[in-house]
Amino acid sequence: IATRDPAAALLGLISTLIIISPAVISTAVKPLLPQNAGSALGDSANCRTYDAVVALNDARSGLILNHFNFGPSILWATDHNVLSAGYHRSAASMTNSIVPFRLDAPDLQDYIAKAGADYLLLCRNYNYHSDFVTSLAAGETVDWLRPVALPNDNPVLLEVIKQ
Repeated sequence: IATRDPAAALLGLISTLIIISPAVISTAVKPLLPQNAGSALGDSANCRTYDAVVALNDARSGLILNHFNFGPSILWATDHNVLSAGYHRSAASMTNSIVPFRLDAPDLQDYIAKAGADYLLLCRNYNYHSDFVTSLAAGETVDWLRPVALPNDNPVLLEVIKQ
């Protein structure tokens, strides 16, 4: 039986550690670094915490149009259903997690109506690819979306006012 040279195996292990260690170290150290509280750019991780997602249970159950990576957390921790799940095999699910967050007001309103969503979920102060959606995440309102008060203020849950 042929075996691998121990020196080659050790070299492979060391090479792998050198390549992945920056990611491992930065992930471990990130919570210890000072946060830039003055930035207009939010971090979507703040509204994907357990407390933030569970806060959605204060709203009546419904169908949520959510950004890219929220679907599994919402399904796991709430009574809500979702239209979006990033990394999903469904083209519609992938589209729902990206496209609406790039639209302006009239196009987003049409998109939500066609999707049948009861809610639009955003991260407070997150910088979306749409100035309109970014403004909603910053607290601006429109007549066809009603803010839902939640015990955690990181997620912005907007109820769709159906006509």
